Amino acid sequence: MKKYFQFTETINGLNYFLRGLFTIVLIIPAIIIFLALVGKGVMDSGIDVTDPSATSAIENDPGLALEILTGTFSIVNIIILFIAFLPALWFSLATIYKRLSALQVRFFPGRVKEAFAFVILVELLGIYFMGDSTIIWITGLTGFAIDLFIVFANSNIEDHKG
Repeated sequence: MKKYFQFTETINGLNYFLRGLFTIVLIIPAIIIFLALVGKGVMDSGIDVTDPSATSAIENDPGLALEILTGTFSIVNIIILFIAFLPALWFSLATIYKRLSALQVRFFPGRVKEAFAFVILVELLGIYFMGDSTIIWITGLTGFAIDLFIVFANSNIEDHKG
């Protein structure tokens, strides 16, 4: 199990794709924790969710729903969510690094760390400029092209050990 989270060895494109799907499984506990925290926030707000008039009050006042949602994000809750997302994030980063290590032999010799930083930078720019649709499209298409390259490029390594 330890080898899946280490930044060593290499993997092929199929394993990269399958590990990307497994990352979704690793995110499920964090999603459950998030929904539990939001549910606790709704219960603490005193709104009776079984009463139809109370749910219509939330529908009529979106600010109330936003207030309940933002009220769930205390420092402790953010730390809990970060800890819940950390295994998925670490696994995903290790997967990207392993695949880039396999591709660096043929496409960018000795530059695996620079390629890794570029991939992460493209993803972070997409998150940072989330309000600007032009940059979202540019980073989204660039990220999609990089992912296609990472999955389908031939690494010329016969025996991947990662």
